Amino acid sequence: RLAMPVLWLEGEATCKPPRAVARRLLPVFSDVRFKRVAGAGHMGPITHASVVNAEILHFVRALGGHGRLGLAA
Repeated sequence: RLAMPVLWLEGEATCKPPRAVARRLLPVFSDVRFKRVAGAGHMGPITHASVVNAEILHFVRALGGHGRLGLAA
């Protein structure tokens, strides 16, 4: 089991094979936040950059600092 915090973003229009992989991998993480991005496909970071970036920013801020990310101050 992997204990680090994970943000898993999945595009709403992602095809079935990557979704199936996600369903197998998600239980491996003990601290995962899953979010489906409306209207996005597998290129969501490009086609829906503002939504994806906002989700990442929210996730990092919610961790309450660098300590949970394992980043140097």
